Amino acid sequence: MELEGSTFLVTGGASGLGAATVRSVVAGGGYAVIADLKEAEGAALAQELGKPVRFVRTDVTDEASGKAAVQAAVDGFGGLHGLVNCAGVVYGEKVVGKEGPHSLAGFANMARALRTSYPPDVSGFSASRIPSNSTSAAAASPFSGMSTAISYRTCS
Repeated sequence: MELEGSTFLVTGGASGLGAATVRSVVAGGGYAVIADLKEAEGAALAQELGKPVRFVRTDVTDEASGKAAVQAAVDGFGGLHGLVNCAGVVYGEKVVGKEGPHSLAGFANMARALRTSYPPDVSGFSASRIPSNSTSAAAASPFSGMSTAISYRTCS
């Protein structure tokens, strides 16, 4: 994936895996919007990394809050090219359980906010084509003893 000149919204971007993702995006020449509830940490990271980073207090369980984060990316950097979900809202589910495949409930609010806040432009670009993945699920990977857990998901 080309990071240079691209803008990424990173939920849970104020600390841990999310902060590492923000640092990687910036190191690759990209722009990042830190979408997190942790105001002090998010603001400090944005200040440390400078102009290519914005912090927006975001509650990923609230669609309006997600829309504000998307709008910050559009307003601050002229667009949005990717969404990386690292927020701490994790559903510990088996890939296939007694009731069937796991749900995508943990991703619904941000995906809906992204798709409804960023309509297609004149070139035909649509938010429905923005790559989105969840790296927070890596914490529940087979390395943690959950051999049937998903450790990486891509939704687009």
